[in-house]
Amino acid sequence: MKCSQCSAELPKHLEACYKCGGKPEEKKKINISLDAGLENETIPDIKYFSVSIKKLIILSIVSFGLYEFYWFYKNWKIVKDHEKSKISPIGRGFFAIFYCNSLFKKIIVLAKEKGYIAKYSHSLLAIFYILFLLIGNVVSEYEFQNVFINSIWLISYLSVLPLAEVQNSVNFINSKDGSQVENNKFSGWEILLIVAGGLLLLLSIIGTFLPE
Repeated sequence: MKCSQCSAELPKHLEACYKCGGKPEEKKKINISLDAGLENETIPDIKYFSVSIKKLIILSIVSFGLYEFYWFYKNWKIVKDHEKSKISPIGRGFFAIFYCNSLFKKIIVLAKEKGYIAKYSHSLLAIFYILFLLIGNVVSEYEFQNVFINSIWLISYLSVLPLAEVQNSVNFINSKDGSQVENNKFSGWEILLIVAGGLLLLLSIIGTFLPE
């Protein structure tokens, strides 16, 4: 066995040349092949939950925001599978206000790396999402004499707007492999939800503005 640098004869047990410190030829070849194997090994890109913006907004409104928790669950489930972590997608979906910023950051940072030009930062989107939810839900717990104040609970429906902006980043990421936006059609159950939820929402709005 020879040194790869000075060609000195080396005993087999040596890890490096006693003259110049170079590696034995056989060990160098093994290291080169291992390095090449690591370079060729690629980690597949994450593909987040695909849904059209129109479908996201409609289902979020008619479900009184429940579809948003489903949206968070689906994306955290994808993150968990991709990163092989032990997070709870259900828990992070249910407590979305505590975890929305970290999810928005993962998505928008990756989208920017792929060339997406984000209009807003992940932190700003998270702040607006939390504010819309809190303001609308807190006001809905009380009944005021002023009709305008009573109608502020409708602000909670604006929480879907930050999600729509994040979904634009998701659809951009997913489109980089050449695929179109998936999940843009409504199933039979979703159409039923739109009809039933739309009627309930209409009755709620009428009840808010009608005098007692």
